[in-house]
Amino acid sequence: MKLFSPKPASAQEMQEFVSLLTEHQDTIRLYIRSLVPSHVDPRDILQEVNIMLWQKMHDFKLGTNFGAWACTVAYYAVLNHRKKMKREGFMIFNDELSSVLLNQMSEQEVESPREQMQALTRCLQEVSPDNLKLLQARYDKNGPSVEDLSKETGRSLNTLYVGLSRLRVSLKNCIQGRLAEEGGQA
Repeated sequence: MKLFSPKPASAQEMQEFVSLLTEHQDTIRLYIRSLVPSHVDPRDILQEVNIMLWQKMHDFKLGTNFGAWACTVAYYAVLNHRKKMKREGFMIFNDELSSVLLNQMSEQEVESPREQMQALTRCLQEVSPDNLKLLQARYDKNGPSVEDLSKETGRSLNTLYVGLSRLRVSLKNCIQGRLAEEGGQA
C-alpha cells in the first residue's frame, strides 16, 4: 500500500486527502460526540482532529479505511480533551472506566450518515402506503400536528402515538438489520 509522499504532497494527493477528510466529517463528528459528555460541544475537538489529520496525512496508507484511521486520531484527541477537563476540575469517570468505554467504542465500526440514510430509504420501501403517509405527514415540518392527524385519520391520540412509536421501532430495527447485513455494526 502506498503512503502519501513524505515530501510536500502533490496536488493529486492533496485533492484525494481533502476529499477523504470532507467525506468523513460527519462520521468523525458523530464518533467524537459518542465519546464526550453531552455538555461538550464536539466542534472544537473536531477542529483539533482535522488539524492533527492534516499534520499526519503522510501516515495514512491509501486504500485503507480512512474513517477508522481518522477515528483513531479522534480517540486520542478525546483522551487529551479529558485530561484537560480533569486539570480544570471537571468531574469525569475514573481513567480505568473511561479507557474501557473508549476502547469499546473505538473497536466498533462507525456507520456514516450516508449508509444510515441508504438503509432508511430501503426500509421505508417496506412500510405500507398508509403508514408511509402517516410518517410523512407527521415528520413534514409544515405538516399537521399529531392532534390534527388524529382527527384526520379517525384514530384516538393515544392509538396514533402508539402506532407512530411502533413504526419508529420497526424502522430502527430494520436499519440496524440492513447495516449489519452489509458488514457494519448496528
